[in-house]
Amino acid sequence: MRSRLSDALRQRVARLLLEAPWSLAGLVLAVVLVVFAADLLVLSVTERWWQHRLGVWAEILVDDAALSAICATMLVPVLRGWRRRAHLAERAMDVASDGFVVADPQGRIVRSNQGYRTMLDRPQEQLSGRRLSELTHPDSVAGLDEHLDAVRRTGVSRSFMVQARRDGSSLPVQLTTAWLADLGCYAAFVRDESARVAAETKLHDQARATRRLLDAMAEGVLGFDEDGQCTFANRSAARMLGHRSQAALVGRIVGSFVDGGSSPEAQTWLRTAENLGTRELTMRRVDGTPLLVDLSCHALEHADQSLGHVITFIDIGERVQARAERDRTTQQMRDTFELAPVGMARMALDGRFLEVNSALAEMLGVTREHLLGMHWSKATRSEDVAVEAASLQRLLRGEVPRYSVEKRMLRGDGTAIWVLQAVALARDAANRPDYLIAVAKDISARMQAEAAIRAADVALRANAAKTHFLSRMSHEVRTPLNAVMGFAQLLRMDERNPLPAEAAQRVQRIEQAGAHLLALIGDVLDLSRIEAGQLPVSPEVVDLAEVAGECCTMLRAQSDAKGVELQLSPRHATDGTQALVRADRVRLRQVLLNLLSNAVKYNRPGGTAKVEWDRLATHWEVRVIDNGMGMTDAQQVHLFEPFNRLGAERSGVEGTGIGLVLARHLAQLMGGDLHLTSRSGQGTTAILTLEAARTPAIDKDNEGQATLPASLAPLRVLYAEDNEVNVEVVRGALHARPAFELRIATSGAQALASARSNPPDLMLVDMHLGDSTGLELVSVLLADPRTKGIRFVALSADALPAQIDAALRLGFEAYLTKPVDIPKLLRLLDEAAAR
Repeated sequence: MRSRLSDALRQRVARLLLEAPWSLAGLVLAVVLVVFAADLLVLSVTERWWQHRLGVWAEILVDDAALSAICATMLVPVLRGWRRRAHLAERAMDVASDGFVVADPQGRIVRSNQGYRTMLDRPQEQLSGRRLSELTHPDSVAGLDEHLDAVRRTGVSRSFMVQARRDGSSLPVQLTTAWLADLGCYAAFVRDESARVAAETKLHDQARATRRLLDAMAEGVLGFDEDGQCTFANRSAARMLGHRSQAALVGRIVGSFVDGGSSPEAQTWLRTAENLGTRELTMRRVDGTPLLVDLSCHALEHADQSLGHVITFIDIGERVQARAERDRTTQQMRDTFELAPVGMARMALDGRFLEVNSALAEMLGVTREHLLGMHWSKATRSEDVAVEAASLQRLLRGEVPRYSVEKRMLRGDGTAIWVLQAVALARDAANRPDYLIAVAKDISARMQAEAAIRAADVALRANAAKTHFLSRMSHEVRTPLNAVMGFAQLLRMDERNPLPAEAAQRVQRIEQAGAHLLALIGDVLDLSRIEAGQLPVSPEVVDLAEVAGECCTMLRAQSDAKGVELQLSPRHATDGTQALVRADRVRLRQVLLNLLSNAVKYNRPGGTAKVEWDRLATHWEVRVIDNGMGMTDAQQVHLFEPFNRLGAERSGVEGTGIGLVLARHLAQLMGGDLHLTSRSGQGTTAILTLEAARTPAIDKDNEGQATLPASLAPLRVLYAEDNEVNVEVVRGALHARPAFELRIATSGAQALASARSNPPDLMLVDMHLGDSTGLELVSVLLADPRTKGIRFVALSADALPAQIDAALRLGFEAYLTKPVDIPKLLRLLDEAAAR
């Protein structure tokens, strides 16, 4: 109402100010007309008198004076009244706090009051004649044009716009403009809105800050009106309830988030939730999944008038899950304590058992109740109490975080067991000692095992000494055996002086005895190497039929002498499949020789020893079958015990009792296995399994008698050997090769000098030369440019694998062991001469 009266008053004042000048002009015109009429009347009456008396100039003076007097008499009061009214209107306009502007139809300012000039901080001369658009902010110019158009259409319009002060700053104003059609101008009242805009901006900023604060809260916030409809939601609420935007929650009733039902029921639910305070509740996400929250409801009131409710909630799913996990962990710890396979106990700081698990009670052979309240020293052997007591005191003083001790604990029956006990100190929240945790493990078996290990270590050292002794004995035996078998071979191979039949037979027996002795030495060494894990094997593709045939040939004389028939009976022969296996050729021959030799030795006259093989899925199975004396079940129990001949030592059959043990180890080293079946009086079957191979076998060089090449190339050979008998064996072997030149060096220094002065094509080197080793000699020769082109072959009684490997790595082409195999030596020399 006040606004409408104020607007009417402003319009009346504006009309008064605009009408005053035009009213004054009309009055002046009327007065002039009256004066002019009066002047004509006076002149007409007095013309002759004034002319007669005073003349023309007096007439003019009188006329002007009269006219002035009449005008002054009539005009002055009127002008004073109008002037007073105009002055009052101007004073009213200037003292007004609002601005007042009069503008012509083009928007040029005709008049402005002091309030408007103060608003814009501009003097009158800067305002008069300027367009309103020039004083308006560029962003509001279009709005001004629309405002003036509306004024012309409707007569009065009110708009909000921004004008520009003299310093260029913006001034928000409310512009109320009227179009005075009878006067043809605009009359505008201008109200400064900067305070209101600033207040609204502040409120807006505060609301925005409040909104940001609410959006930054981790808690979800929902506002509801009295009908239970959502009017506000913060970002956390939308996120937790699965909505993409907060606007999606506005307008929904509380029942869509929780069980609240329709609007009246929602009001009841909100009031009830307000009274219940904070509580755990399940809300529903947009996809229908549950959301476990801590929820609080608060009423909004102003001047004792209810404005609605605010719900705050926070997702406690992780907390509930953590609580459940904590409970589960606690239960697991209880279960761990109770079900642990080791003894566990919780003890007071004074050493009394507060809690024990069943494993500890079972370990000590008592009940839990028997242990509860007992001091730990009562369950410990007296000899071990002092040591643990000292460790416990260090723990309680904080010197160590925990300790462990091996001690003997007493069982309920008085016996003692060895335990490994670890004790730690648990502290409370204030870091004060609270209680002790003890874990005890029965280590009686370990203590026994350690004792056994110590005994085994003694045995290993004894076995190592045995192996070293056997190796040394092998070297010492091989040296004289080289002479025995070497000269026997020379006698048998001498074609220029052939032996009589009886002498040849005796030489053959010498060779057989030497071979048997060499085989015994080899078996003993191989077994010791296997036990020490030092026997290498070199798997390759081997033709099983070829190796089996070689073994039968080698044992033919023995089987004939025994009256046992050797048979090869491959079951695959009908389909033409080649029996290829992955094995070490030398070791496979050693295994088959052992099995066939046993089948012949422990057979009966007229019996058979048969070798047959058959293909399985991924392996070949080789069976050595005899129909000899067989073995009892009691004998088979001890079948693979070293040096146990199962009573055969009383039968007169030669043997050591290690061949079968060695054969099984060799089979396993080659990736196979060996086992036997036997029945007393009916014979024995040895079953050997080997991995099948697919690639063809490589033909091996014939290892029989050396044949004389068609043409002998010259070859210079230097033999470094300090044993005269060994030299004679090699010298006799080279009689079969007259084209070869042989020089002898009986020491390392002599061999070095001879090789430097006259480098040979090939050197035979013994590994032990008295003044140096063969490895040292060859190292010097390989480093010398004059002798590095010599080819080296080892010929030594040292058959240790480490020695052989070292020689081959150094640069030896081959390593021959004594007793020397003369045919093999001659083949090697022939190959060297051919190259």
